Amino acid sequence: MSKFLVLYISEKPAEQQMNATPEDIKKRMEPWIAWFNRQGSAIIDQGNPTGKPFAMNKKGVTKAYTDKVTGYTIIEAKDIDKAKAMVFDNPHLDQPKSSIEILQIMSMM
Repeated sequence: MSKFLVLYISEKPAEQQMNATPEDIKKRMEPWIAWFNRQGSAIIDQGNPTGKPFAMNKKGVTKAYTDKVTGYTIIEAKDIDKAKAMVFDNPHLDQPKSSIEILQIMSMM
């Protein structure tokens, strides 16, 4: 089994998405909880929303490559095709102008 980093891409920053009443946030989380439950033990880390990015190089802080990553999840799957099938019905894709990127986490050993 391989691990995959699932990155949630959106035009709307996570901070804006989370700027809602507790009731609205709870309602928006319902499809996520259902998705996590359908994936079962394949979810290694449910993840979290991510804040505003910054990048660093030898000269210090610089402009980030992208500011569209709004969260992540780590999943385990047999291969990339299985990972793609797992995220096909992810609730993030129901948001306007959103997408998902999947990166295999390569083993160092």
